[in-house]
Amino acid sequence: RLSQLYDIIHFYRLYLETDRQDKKDVMRFAGCWEDMTEKDFNDLSNDMTKRRRKAFSGRMNHETIID
Repeated sequence: RLSQLYDIIHFYRLYLETDRQDKKDVMRFAGCWEDMTEKDFNDLSNDMTKRRRKAFSGRMNHETIID
C-alpha cells in the first residue's frame, strides 16, 4: 500500500508542477495588448468575432441527437 500511496503523491506533485508552469506560460501574455490603441483593439476583437462565427456557422444545432 505504501507504493500505491507514493504513486498517488508523486502523480499529484507532478500535476501541480505542470499546472504552475501552465499558469506561467499563460501569464507571459498578460498585458500583451496594453500598447494597442482602442481602435486597433476593437478592430481585432471584431475580426475575431467574425472569424469565430464563420468557423462555427456550419455546425448543426442538434449535434447531440442520435438517430
